[in-house]
Amino acid sequence: MSATTSIDDQLTRLDEDIRKLKVEFEIYFNGGSKKPPYDMKYRTDSLVKRLYDARNMTFGQRFKYNSLVARYNVYKELWRRTVKNLEEGSREAIRDVSPLLPRVHDPVPEFSTSTVRCSDPSAEPDKVRELYTALVTAKRSCGEPTDEVPFDRFEKIIEAQVKQIRTKLHCEAIEFTVEVADGTVKFRAKAGS
Repeated sequence: MSATTSIDDQLTRLDEDIRKLKVEFEIYFNGGSKKPPYDMKYRTDSLVKRLYDARNMTFGQRFKYNSLVARYNVYKELWRRTVKNLEEGSREAIRDVSPLLPRVHDPVPEFSTSTVRCSDPSAEPDKVRELYTALVTAKRSCGEPTDEVPFDRFEKIIEAQVKQIRTKLHCEAIEFTVEVADGTVKFRAKAGS
């Protein structure tokens, strides 16, 4: 009984480790970490090998193990190719991980002022995405890093700002403006008219 519980616990841990490792590699590919999370990968590999050698797995546990390992192998191949391409100087491989990162050969776009009016970010995801894209484009046009704030965090920031400004100024909508002035990105929010 304890061996079965131990294997179930190890399978749960393997599932969690694979998810954490996926997040760590995404952070690395988006520039949030200077080196790939190989230490975590080696620990996960050793857990995979240890479970492979377990003789007392039930049929259900073996099925779960095989499913987890299949998913892990797909990720490992993606990570291997992406790291190889990064080392060779190609950013093409990470476009699947973060489609907003610039391609090496992309021309730097000219940026004109962009204004997005938003009253409820959770109900208007297209407007939040439009605002995020405008901000990334403006930063690229100024040569500023574009990977500091991932979209999900940006979305939360915008929701908080809209809520705060609407409460403070008693308005229906907020107008966000992204512009480039003197080679610097300006990001402003004001009560919508």
